Amino acid sequence: MIKFKNEVARNVATLMTGTVLAQAIPIAVSPILTRLYTPEDFGLFALYGALAAIISMLATGRYEQAIMLPQDDDEAINIVIFSLGIVVSVSVLSLVTVFLFNVELTKLLGSDDISGWLYLLPVSILVVGCYQNFYYWVNRQKKYKNIAINRVFQSGGTAAVQVSTAFGHVGGGLMMGLVVGQTIGLIGLLQASGKKVIAFIPAVSVDKVLESAKRYKKFPLFDSMSSILNMSTSHLQNIVLAAFYGAQTAGLYSLVLRVLVFPLSFINGALLDVLRDKFVTEYRETGGVKVFYRKVFLVLFVLGLPPMLLLLLFAEDLFQIVFGDNWLEAGVYASILAPMFYMRFISSPLSYMFFVAEKQEWDVVGNILLCVSLVVSALASDSARDFVIRISFMHGFVYFLYLVVSARLAKAI
Repeated sequence: MIKFKNEVARNVATLMTGTVLAQAIPIAVSPILTRLYTPEDFGLFALYGALAAIISMLATGRYEQAIMLPQDDDEAINIVIFSLGIVVSVSVLSLVTVFLFNVELTKLLGSDDISGWLYLLPVSILVVGCYQNFYYWVNRQKKYKNIAINRVFQSGGTAAVQVSTAFGHVGGGLMMGLVVGQTIGLIGLLQASGKKVIAFIPAVSVDKVLESAKRYKKFPLFDSMSSILNMSTSHLQNIVLAAFYGAQTAGLYSLVLRVLVFPLSFINGALLDVLRDKFVTEYRETGGVKVFYRKVFLVLFVLGLPPMLLLLLFAEDLFQIVFGDNWLEAGVYASILAPMFYMRFISSPLSYMFFVAEKQEWDVVGNILLCVSLVVSALASDSARDFVIRISFMHGFVYFLYLVVSARLAKAI
């Protein structure tokens, strides 16, 4: 019997409830969206989402990851302020870039339809960057109920706009829904953290901000590179598929990410939101988290097995029934990718040991391997399905290596 402390169990249950509800919304509306939007529409949405996500990774310098680490809130608030400064700077720079080089960027991306939506990118970058900072601040304050509720409202807002704009024949509803949902999420976090942040403003000073920036310099040096590689690898799959096999194929693949990968990532994130404090505290006190690491591994192993087997055996039929005949090939992709999803589900939360032990360089190595395997798969494949098979095998193996290294850092093996 796997037992966690009551407080941890309650917090996990709170966040998991919010996460499940939040992810149930996009999954529930996906059969509607696949009948309102074409695979080409989803391909354009995937391209915009990829650009926004990749640039947003740069927008904080990844300093938001360090917000959880200091023992006192005075140091943490200085990290928040420094990171927000980077966010504003990157957002302004991106706005200037889009206005000056819109034509060149559109040609580079190979999609005329993306041109007008590039002007929305700076807004997404600013909102997501601020969201990340306040998310970790609220997480540090252990306001798990606020986080759970916020996720539901964010997801609901996104879905409502995407569906309503489609019925109203408003173009770009998928992108508009994404930005509205992100904004709702930021507003919710500001409400949850506003008073607490204001109370710590007197602790902010230029010297302390710069001191914190120097103390956690490994995050921009290593974690920024790692995160960009990871995000690029994930989203470049859509870009590569669009470039090699057309927007329709990219749209099919993006549906798999929408209904499978993103929910899994949110579930992983919900678990990690509660577990990271335990990882940090125990490692700080003992230099290892062997017992706790093994418990978390076993829970993830058991939780992920039934969904993986379900996808492996029945994904084709499920996608055809739920989303329509036009999306049958997406079910084929989901079945092929099921083992890789399973390894990612297990390794993702446990890989937080790289940050706890301040060994982010290992995360960089892992993400370089993921990126290289993407390039190799693209160059060696003769078809989209062949590409997906290679990605599943090679990425699954890299996630296994993540497990081995994180277990060594936790002294679990």
